[in-house]
Amino acid sequence: MSAVWLEEQARTGPVFDYPAATHPFVASPTRGTIVSNIAYWLNFRIEDNDVARKPNQKRRYEDLVEIVEEYALTWWRQSPSLYIFDTNVDIEHMAPLFKKCINPECDFFILGQLGKDVVKIYGKYNDKDIFKVMPYMEEL
Repeated sequence: MSAVWLEEQARTGPVFDYPAATHPFVASPTRGTIVSNIAYWLNFRIEDNDVARKPNQKRRYEDLVEIVEEYALTWWRQSPSLYIFDTNVDIEHMAPLFKKCINPECDFFILGQLGKDVVKIYGKYNDKDIFKVMPYMEEL
């Protein structure tokens, strides 16, 4: 570090090398406080065996993907039914968005916060052993 750089930092404050939207902390427009991005994993099953359901399987899938793409700051989706994404929206507000996309008579999703015991499940799933593996999971 040069003395010139240190003097400039002291006079103007720190300069960051990344755009504000990609910073790990985002200012909350409603409270003016700093909140950390939250990383989630989303796993889901959208049934396609009943073409009479409205909206159809393709539309329900597209609606779910659209929520991820609209609210995520970044996302990963190598698998068609698993998304990893980060956002500045908490799980209590994210889960209901996905809930609107699926048909609970035949579909389901599991939304969990990475690194935390915070997981929500919604829809039709037959194997209740998931609650033995994740006893902290909550049904919506």
